[in-house]
Amino acid sequence: MANIQRTLSVHFYTRGFKGITHDEIIKELEQQIKLESVKSIQLTEKSCVVTLSDIDAKERLVQCDLTIKNRSVKFTDVDNTITNITIKDLPYELNDCYVATQMLQYGKVVPGSVKRGYIRGKNIENGSRYIQIINCAPTIPNKTTFGRYDVRMFADNGRTECIHCKQRNHPSYACKDKPDHSKRCYNCSEIGHFARDCQNESKCSFCNKNGHVRTDCADFKRHTIFKSYGNYASEILEGREAQENDKHESESIDPLQVAANHLQTPNTYHTKSKGTNVMLGASNSLRVGRFEDNLINASINGATLEQIDKGLGAAYENHRVKSNGSNVGKVIISLGTNDLSRNKHDSDQVNVFATQAIVKVKQAFPNADIGVCGIIPRKGNSNHIHTINETATNVNKFLEKLCLKDEVLTYIDVEHIFVKNGTVVKSLYEKTDSSGVHITIEGAQTIRVKLREFLHPKISPIQNTPRPCDTKRKLSEISLTPMSAEKESKQSKPGSPDGHE
Repeated sequence: MANIQRTLSVHFYTRGFKGITHDEIIKELEQQIKLESVKSIQLTEKSCVVTLSDIDAKERLVQCDLTIKNRSVKFTDVDNTITNITIKDLPYELNDCYVATQMLQYGKVVPGSVKRGYIRGKNIENGSRYIQIINCAPTIPNKTTFGRYDVRMFADNGRTECIHCKQRNHPSYACKDKPDHSKRCYNCSEIGHFARDCQNESKCSFCNKNGHVRTDCADFKRHTIFKSYGNYASEILEGREAQENDKHESESIDPLQVAANHLQTPNTYHTKSKGTNVMLGASNSLRVGRFEDNLINASINGATLEQIDKGLGAAYENHRVKSNGSNVGKVIISLGTNDLSRNKHDSDQVNVFATQAIVKVKQAFPNADIGVCGIIPRKGNSNHIHTINETATNVNKFLEKLCLKDEVLTYIDVEHIFVKNGTVVKSLYEKTDSSGVHITIEGAQTIRVKLREFLHPKISPIQNTPRPCDTKRKLSEISLTPMSAEKESKQSKPGSPDGHE
């Protein structure tokens, strides 16, 4: 028999409706469409199917919500099979919109179908989410990850595989092949003994290789990071590896790499900043102020890297910035300390925010050079502040390496202004500020010096770009500052009998 095209039929599931009648449905339909458009109303064991005469009436029913027996119902196409999925172990704070976005990989999410589970008789959530998917994928994984969070999923319509036999015609708990879990080893994945008594070699449950467990699996860690951070995962991995290498020794930057990035031909330098410049920062940047005529200080109290759009919006409100941002010559990003307040143990997350913010700034100001300020340490001796400062150090190392890779970016080292002999210089911070964040006028003035160095870089008289074969000794002889260049010219000045001043 040929397939029947039911393009004008819609339905909703009647599970939970007791004694629903045709009259109740007709009463609700009359409020949305003309009854002349209704050709058929069928009440089956599982659903109510309404067939209509024209597409307009159908679209009207699909787009609206009806209330039957004090419950909201939503019509969907009959040809689109709805799969109900239960998601377990999600954090309470995770937004329903984020959950719906993650589920798009399995099919079309029914609008407004994400619901939260509650403990029966209480207004307290139990951690479950319920969602409806149209034209769902054939198989829904029993376990997966949403970002960094491990979740379990259970679907009807035979979409979830049994974890034991991999069939989809029954739930895992009813599987006849279900093993006895009274003794299960999480070291070798065998049944019959516990990990503490295991004499076998460790076996990874992710890559199925012997010699390590999943928590130590490099493939699993890489998979988790790429799942969580997407396009920025490679930078995050590199930053994390750098942190591991720097635990017992201070990081040193190769002079060859520094010279290759900074000793370019003179046309890559500017004697003065051209066009309009923009500064994106928070409260400390407001203290730095507008110290140049062509500088727009678009800083906002409490601003973060995560919400860089607010700062960009403030910059575009200034009439001196063109609608496409093409006249902005340089941008200073001085953000991050407020992001640390929310992610003091997670430098990876702050790194992601920073990378995303830089991308948005590049898009907003396509012709601009970007200066990225390090995060200044906080004043104080509490464990909370020590943790934040340690995370800030890791973020700054990541930012510095990121800037070395990108010719548009310049790292502005402002954090070391506020540290002397490994100790925070308290005189540069406000005495009455318990948060240890806000700087004094003197502290702001020292930051201005660093920012001017970025806005007005000094031209090097050396035009030869060093080659990789150049030795460090040769590189040390290259003059990087006007003072050394001036000294060299004075030594060779004619009329000096011994070659010195």
